[in-house]
Amino acid sequence: MKLLIAVVQCTRDRWRIPAHREMLKGKGTPSMQVDVRFFYGRQPGFLFGKEPVCEPERGPDEVELDVDDGYYVLVQKVCAIFEWALARDYQFVMKIDADTFLDVPKLLQAGFEQHDWVGLMGDKGASGGVAHCTSGGVGIWLSRKAMWTFLATYPEMPAGKMHQWDDWALSLTLAKAGIKPVNSDLLWNFDLGPADKEKLISWHGWTPDAGRAEQRGGGEWKG
Repeated sequence: MKLLIAVVQCTRDRWRIPAHREMLKGKGTPSMQVDVRFFYGRQPGFLFGKEPVCEPERGPDEVELDVDDGYYVLVQKVCAIFEWALARDYQFVMKIDADTFLDVPKLLQAGFEQHDWVGLMGDKGASGGVAHCTSGGVGIWLSRKAMWTFLATYPEMPAGKMHQWDDWALSLTLAKAGIKPVNSDLLWNFDLGPADKEKLISWHGWTPDAGRAEQRGGGEWKG
């Protein structure tokens, strides 16, 4: 089986990639090939008037998609990532953000491959409290079936705010198509309260400085 760890980037935040790459590096298992790719769009992606500090050289694990790089059209980027993954025969994708910490060995031991859709459910406070919405910031696990279903069903979804947010779009579309999510509190949002990082698979709010702190030791994070 093949797993794609898809890091959703924007050009402005490409400076994060070297540290994120170092944090995510690891080996697969005899039954699971793991590849990490950093995806961003074709536009500069200068958000809120902030210019990037520098323009780092593109690495072989970076993919420039032919979509707008803007924040409020993230769904276009996610669609392009799924198309990219399906064309290369990935059975699963773990979609994370540029500020998501992910423990790859723990992910591979979690048994998520038994499910089509795994995430932190909205009824625990994530994603604005939308009960059937999984939080995008902590990472969302999807099967090939779920990716294909999303791409086939999303064009039929009604207009509205959901199209601004990729986690809402994913969740509402998959729910309409009859795919049910599996909640995992091992994918954590510290806005919900403290948790022991040593036990978590992923958490939201990672920065390169936080990554260096992780190397010195984890422990409980209180936000």
